[in-house]
Amino acid sequence: ISVFYPNWLIIRKFYLNLHLLKETKISMNQSRKTNENAYIVKSLISGDGCGSLYTLEGTDSILRKIDDSFRNKYSSEKFLKNVDLLSSLIGEKNLAIPTDFVKGPFVGYTFQSEVCDMPLSDILVYNNKEYSHLNWMRKTGNVLRRIKILLRISELLAKIHLKGFVICNFSPSNFLINKDDYSSEVFLASTEWICYKAETMRPICVNKYTAPEVASDFITNTYSSDCYSFALLVYELLCFHSIAPSAITTDDINACQYIAPEIQQMLISSLIKGRENINIRPAMDEWRNCLEKCLSKYILCPNCGTAYPYLKGRSCPECKTVSTHVYTLAIRYWNKVEEFKNGDIQLVMDLMGENEYKAVLNPSTLQSIPEKWLYENLSDKEIATISILQYNGFDFIHIDPTNGSSLYISLNPNQTVVVDHEINIRLRKSDDIIMISLNDLSISQNVIVIDKNGLFN
Repeated sequence: ISVFYPNWLIIRKFYLNLHLLKETKISMNQSRKTNENAYIVKSLISGDGCGSLYTLEGTDSILRKIDDSFRNKYSSEKFLKNVDLLSSLIGEKNLAIPTDFVKGPFVGYTFQSEVCDMPLSDILVYNNKEYSHLNWMRKTGNVLRRIKILLRISELLAKIHLKGFVICNFSPSNFLINKDDYSSEVFLASTEWICYKAETMRPICVNKYTAPEVASDFITNTYSSDCYSFALLVYELLCFHSIAPSAITTDDINACQYIAPEIQQMLISSLIKGRENINIRPAMDEWRNCLEKCLSKYILCPNCGTAYPYLKGRSCPECKTVSTHVYTLAIRYWNKVEEFKNGDIQLVMDLMGENEYKAVLNPSTLQSIPEKWLYENLSDKEIATISILQYNGFDFIHIDPTNGSSLYISLNPNQTVVVDHEINIRLRKSDDIIMISLNDLSISQNVIVIDKNGLFN
C-alpha cells in the first residue's frame, strides 16, 4: 500500500482562550510543513476501533490511520493544537506528536517512538494461544512488569488530567511498550482525540474499554471515563483473562491471586461501585500512589519464579509452594517515650506508632531504599539496596549502601555500626530485628525496621 503526500503547506495559528493563556504562559506558533512524500506500509501494529497503527518501509516513523467511521469527528487543527500544547505543558516525550499529516486516500498522521515498538495489547491473555499460563508470563514479563507498566501509564494520565486534558480513546492497542520483557517503558501512540476539558465534543467510544456513561451517549469523555477505562486495563492485565465489563463482579476481582488487596479495593471502587456512580471512581493520582506502594508487596516464588502479593500462609498461585524466610520492611518513628522503672519515670528512646508497612523481602527479591523513606523532605535518590541471603541454614540481611551513603545499622540500641559498604548481618533468632537510620539512635528520627514479625493480615 502506498500513501502519497501532496506538496502542501499546513499553517495553523491559534490564540488560546484568555484564561488558558494566563495559566500556561505559553505563546505557540502552530505550523507543520508536509513535503511530497510517499510512504509504503510495512505491517500492521494494532487497531482499536478508532484507527490503526502501521510500521513503514524505509523509515522509523509510525503511521496512524483514522478509521472512516471517525473521519467526521476528526479535526487535525484541533488535534494539533491540543497535543502540542499538552506536550509543552507536561514535558513528556512519550506522546505521539505528528511529524506529517496524510490527506488521501485516508486521513492520518505519522510520528516517531524511540524505544517502544509493540502494542500493550500483545501481552494480554487472549494472545496466549500456544503457551501455558506460567510460560506466557515468562515470555511477556511477570506480574511485577505489568504493574510497572500500569504505574507508568497512571503517571502519564495523572499529568494529562492535571493539565486539564482527557485522552478519550483509551485502549491497550494505543499504548506501545518495549519488546524487552524487563522494560516498563510506555508510549501513548494515539493522541488525535486528546481534548481540553472545556471543549465540547461528541463522545469517543473504543469498544469494550469505553465507560458506560460515554457508550450510552449520556455524557462526553471525562477524567472519570479515562479512569474507568484504566481500571479495566488493570483488571485485564493482572487477572489474565479477557474482560466483559458489565459482567465483572466483586467475587471475580477478589478471586484473582495476582492482585494485591489494595488494588482489589481500587478495582471494586472503579468497576463495581463506580460503574454507575462516576463520582466515586479513584482518580489517576490515587491509582499511581496505590500501584507504587503495592510494587514492594510482591515476592518471587523460590520454586517457579512467579510474582505474587504476599500474605502470611499464602502459597504461590502457580506451583503452590509456600514461601519461607520472609521478612517485612517497615518505617517506624524512633523517639523519646516515658518508661516507669525502679519507682521512677524515665525518658528512653523507643519505637513509636504502628508499622508504616513498605515492603516484603524474601531470598528472591531485591529492595531499593529511597532516602525519602527516612526523611520525607529528601528525594527519591537510592541510598541502599536490601536483600535476604541464606547460608548454612541461617538467614542474613544483605545491606549495600549506594551513591556514597553512610547508614547506621543496629541490632539493638547499644550495638550500632556505621556502614558505607556492603555488609551481611546474620539473624540468630526469629525475633531479631535490624534498624537502619541516617543518624545514630540518640536522636529522634524515622528508622527502617526489618523483622519476621511484621504486619501480615
